[in-house]
Amino acid sequence: MSSSSNSISKDLAARVKSADILFCPVDGHRMAPARIRAYNFARELQRRGVKAEVLSFVDDFLAPEGVAYIPRNDWPAMDRYTLGKVLAMQEAIALNLHCPVVAQKADLNLFAMAMAGSLNGNKLILDYDDNDVEVFFASHRVADRIDDFHPRHVLQHFAEKADCCIASSHSLHEMLHAFNPQTHLVYTVVDTEIFDYGLRAKAVPIDGIDPGKVNLIWPGSVWNEEMTQDVLLIAEAFLSMPETVRAKAVLHFYGFGGGWPTAAAIIEDMMNTRGAMGQIKLNSAVAPDAMPGIMAHMDIGLICLQYNRYTRAKSPTKMFEYMAMGLAVCASSTGEPGRILEDGVTGVVAHDLRSYSEKLAHLIADAGFRQKIAAKGRELVNDRYTMRTAGDQLMAIFEPMMKAA
Repeated sequence: MSSSSNSISKDLAARVKSADILFCPVDGHRMAPARIRAYNFARELQRRGVKAEVLSFVDDFLAPEGVAYIPRNDWPAMDRYTLGKVLAMQEAIALNLHCPVVAQKADLNLFAMAMAGSLNGNKLILDYDDNDVEVFFASHRVADRIDDFHPRHVLQHFAEKADCCIASSHSLHEMLHAFNPQTHLVYTVVDTEIFDYGLRAKAVPIDGIDPGKVNLIWPGSVWNEEMTQDVLLIAEAFLSMPETVRAKAVLHFYGFGGGWPTAAAIIEDMMNTRGAMGQIKLNSAVAPDAMPGIMAHMDIGLICLQYNRYTRAKSPTKMFEYMAMGLAVCASSTGEPGRILEDGVTGVVAHDLRSYSEKLAHLIADAGFRQKIAAKGRELVNDRYTMRTAGDQLMAIFEPMMKAA
């Protein structure tokens, strides 16, 4: 037995051996892509009698040394550390010959799965949910010298070899379909058992949230300049409303990530300049299981995406969560929100900063309109964008592969 086998616990080995299908995310449960598209998808399949398991590159192989791993700019240390983990994941997959495996995101998990597929014949599925292929753990020093190891080429090669691909947005579906015609669209949907509308009726007071105000929310990560600009646009749209409307509301940010401190500092300056101190609350991120309880106190959920490669590709997870929790949604038309929402019916959809500010002001000022939007939005998400509907799609995709295995 090789040294990497020592990192495979008896519990992990038992889970892998019993699995009908393995989800192999590069992230851990704390990150939404893995939490929803691996752990929650697996749980939904388990409800249907499928022995679905998760083999997380972080949770099962990088912890406890992991999160936040090794700094991404320390490539030599990362190379040495992660190579053994890739081999350990491959050995773990090899404990279940021919079990279909799902690569959630395109990263070092691809190498482990490609080796397992080549050696064992495991069917391979690529599940891709963000156009973030340039963010890659594998050594950029290697990628700079060997073109085939450039992240985009690694993604393309794996997609071409995969038995099928799953994309979380139309933009990603179009990209992957060019590599593999067996590509399916499955949104990053909401689990309505977690984001339970019934929480609103029994919500307990939370410090900092005034029930006498119209409460607006944006929670999420801010890792790069594009995300920073999206957050700043929301703040600008809010602060551009007439003071008489703005005074009725409070905008709550719950942010994290490397770009969040900068964004928060800029927003604080904006409030100072506009004489709007206290009208925007800048909060750190909370644990994922605390967010439904916070949303139970909210009235309006915000999504404002500029038009770029990254935002076009995003599945609007937080939008589905807003809708399930009975919030009215104010969104920009970029990407999937513009496809999913009917303006003035299931949400309000704006095409520029001015219209976003105006439509947000309408939602705040008109309680009847806001409640009507929220009710129709909740009806839409319950019909089309829950774990139940995603589970139906996943069963149709995976069942023939599991039977073949």
